[in-house]
This record gives sequence, structure tokens and C-alpha cells, in this order.
Amino acid sequence: MQSPGQRRPVQLHLQNPSINHTETGLDIIALHGLDTKSPDTWMWKTNPEDHSECGVNWLADETMLPKAVAGRARIFTCDWPADLLEPRTLVEHSFQELSSILLAGIQRVRSRYANDRPIIFVASCLGGIILIKALVQAKGDYRGIKTSTRGIIFLAAPFRGTSFEDVANWVELGLGIWGSTKDRRVTRLVDLIKGLTPQLDELRRDFIYLAVNQHYTVHTFYEKGYTDLYRNVSYLPNLLCTYKKQLVDKTSAILDIDPHPLSFDRTHVLMNKFSSPSDVCYQMLKIVRISRDELEMDQCYINLAIVQRIGEGLHPPGNESADKSINESSFSIGSRLKVGTPDQKLQVKLTTLFESSCKLCDDSWGRPSRILIQGRAGIGKTTLCKKIVHDFTRKAKWTERFARVFWVPLRELKKEGHTGYRLEDIFCRLYFNDAKDGGALASNVCDAVSGTASYDSLFILDGLDEVSELLDPGHAAFNSLIKLLNCPNAIITTRPHAKLPSIVKVDLELETIGFYPYQYKD
Repeated sequence: MQSPGQRRPVQLHLQNPSINHTETGLDIIALHGLDTKSPDTWMWKTNPEDHSECGVNWLADETMLPKAVAGRARIFTCDWPADLLEPRTLVEHSFQELSSILLAGIQRVRSRYANDRPIIFVASCLGGIILIKALVQAKGDYRGIKTSTRGIIFLAAPFRGTSFEDVANWVELGLGIWGSTKDRRVTRLVDLIKGLTPQLDELRRDFIYLAVNQHYTVHTFYEKGYTDLYRNVSYLPNLLCTYKKQLVDKTSAILDIDPHPLSFDRTHVLMNKFSSPSDVCYQMLKIVRISRDELEMDQCYINLAIVQRIGEGLHPPGNESADKSINESSFSIGSRLKVGTPDQKLQVKLTTLFESSCKLCDDSWGRPSRILIQGRAGIGKTTLCKKIVHDFTRKAKWTERFARVFWVPLRELKKEGHTGYRLEDIFCRLYFNDAKDGGALASNVCDAVSGTASYDSLFILDGLDEVSELLDPGHAAFNSLIKLLNCPNAIITTRPHAKLPSIVKVDLELETIGFYPYQYKD
């Protein structure tokens, strides 16, 4: 219970209480914006002035988000101290303190159950700014929140401020007078939404760097409706003048790492409210796609090009006569950042990846067994790993060569178990965490790494760049990592900046230079 003169604490409220807390899945956490609270901020009402109307909370309504995730996620609303007027009797929270309080509140609830469940955040307006500050500064006990985050939906988050700056001086004066009658003051959080400040600009850049390195899936949504900036201030209800503008316009609400930002034909206050499952804007959220469950793997298409360095040029192996006809500029950084159809002479079909004889790294000819795949962040390396597993298990691809396929996200090696960085513990955690005889099964996988079974096992080692510090011979996980990297049959994915140690050799180097996530061709 909040006492008079106190600030609102950070609290998470479960919206789908029927879900089993112990089952595997993910957490969806929704953060409201400034001068609002849950569940009001997520509640659609036909008549907002009618306090007797129950409204529709899309985070809790059984026909909406709970149905979409079908028991695979816990859905929380997160209340945080977002009051426009603060008690004068308390020292105001700094931006950093507020973000730390948010982290502590989330950690407190997650620590009661499975603390490493993946997280998807839904952040409305200023809640998005508080969230990215929290993620950027998360360290120590809170680092798990940063590393568990998989995706974020930003609903009109003011990454470059709002049009409130146009009327801020006048409105703040009125709010200050109004608040003084209640022994309250205007929160300094309004400074974050006035306009683009150096602090906000730096935070936005820091978050983009974090999101790329942590492989976050980010979707941004912006408003197309106009807001009356005077009448929208609930503390000043009797103003006769109007000043209509987009509160958070497209320029402010989108991030460069979201290639497809979307707009809602509605005002700012309705950006986080949806009336029914058929609500067009609700359907555009695609929240299940962020969890990577909606899109069928058959619809995924990763376009690969084999890259071999001959002098300073890049050439397709096995096609030396085409060397002069291939424009080297097609591999420039500028061209690789564009999604387009690569030169047909460079494309490699995934279905023949282990079958075609080609020129290997040592200049010999043969079928590759150990393949290095490089590609920039977000180009589709992990999706490719999933595609290989899918085609092996569902379409019996490569079964004449491999008896089993293991996909190992290499970042799992960073999680030290009670016995250290043993491969057996890693495999148990990855594949058999809920099995009664998980230890024995994991031991069998270890045999596949070191015994004769390794020659008909394919290991997909995803994300070498994420464990570059483990390549230090002095690190306790070094031997386990090298053992995996030296498996007879392996696919290793990495960003270009990570280098293989000299004791690890590959037959073939590929590069992902384009991807088409909603179309499959093979």
C-alpha cells in the first residue's frame, strides 16, 4: 500500500495467473509511460471518461495476448514511479537511480522462479527510455536481465524527445503552481521528453550498440495522430487554447536497427491500447514473431556466398574462370549492408553444403567437413543454424552423412556450473535439463565429441564472437571450447572481427551477405 507522501514502488503484476510458474518459456514485461500506471495504460475503453466501463486489457484478456502465447509465457505489467508530480518531502530520483530501481524490481520477481527465462519487453513512451537506460547500465546481479532479453517492442518511445518541448515552459509553470497546492513538484523526468539532449542522444547510441551485440530483436512503432498538447495535461483541464501536433513523431520514435518501423493511425494516448483480437494495430504488433515462434522455418531463406581470398580479391571456389567477371565491389561493406540478390555465381545451396566438391582452404579439392561462416550482426547466422537443424530433423537432409546434429550456442560456455566449464554440464543444461537421466544422456553427447561417434556427428557452434575471451589459454573454459571447435564435423558461426585460434583449422569459409527472412528458396 502506498502511503501519502511516498513514491510508487516498482511492482510486477502477473496478467495470466493460470500459467505454471515453473514451466519453461519466456517472460513478457510491459512498462507504462509518464504520468500513468497499470493496468490503465493498457486498457481500451469506448468512452475513457466513463469510470464504470471495464474496458479491454489486451495483456490480460484471454482472447488476446494470453491466447497468442498459449501458455508459453508469463505476462507481467510493470509499475514504476512515473508520477508527473512528486512529493516535495523526498529527494528526487536521478535518471540512473530510477533505472536501478527498475532493475531491482524486475530481478526481485524473477528470482522467485526461473531467473534465466528469456524476456520480451513492451515499453510505452517514456517507459522505453527508462528501460534502455536500465539495460545499458545492468551489471553484476542485474546482468542476467540484460543477457536474458530477447526482444523489445517500443510503442512511441521518444528516443529524440517529444514535441512537448514546444509548450514545456508554459505548461511546467502551470503544473508547478498546481503542484504547490498539493505540496508536490514537477518531476525532472519531463527533461527527458522535451527534446533531443546530449544525454538522450548518447543513451540512444549506447543502446543500439548493446542491442546489436546482444542480438536483441527490436520493433518500433510511431503515431500518425495529432495530440492537443495543452488539453492532454490532466492537471490543467480548463484550457481553452489548442496546440495539435504529433507528440512523438516518426523521427523520434524509430531506431536505425529496426529496418521496418510501423505506424499506427491513432493518437499518442492510444498507442498502447487495443480493443480486440481483430484490432488492426494489435495484429501489427506481431509479438509472437519476436519470440521466434510464429514464423515457420520453411519460410526462412538464408542466402550464402562462398568467399575465398586470392591475393586481394574475393572469388568463388571452383570457378576460377569467372574470377575476372566478378565485381569485387559486390563484397564491399556498403553493398553488404543492403538486402539484395547476390551474384548467382557466388550462391551456395544449403542442401548441397556437405555434398559438393569444391576448392578448400588448403587449395585441395573435396567435400568440406569443417566450415566457418562469417556475417555481420543480424544477417541471419543463428537463423541459418536453426534451418540446418530443422532440415535435418524434419526433412532428413544430410542423414546419409550424419547420424546426429547438435546446435550449441557458444555463449552457454560462459555459464560456469558447480563443476566448472565441463562439456557434460553444458550439454545437460542445453538438451536434458528436465530429463531424469539428463546426466547420463549428456555424458553420451560428450562421447560423441571425443569418441568414434564424433565422425558421424555434426556440431553447429553458433556465435564464436560472443566467447572471444574464452579463447585465452589461461581461461578455465578454454579446453572445452577448443575441444568443440576441433570436432571432425563442425559449422562455426561468427562475426568477422572474431578470429579462430591457430590450433583450429577449417576446410571452407563462407559468408552470409544477404538474407530474406520471409521467403524460402532452395
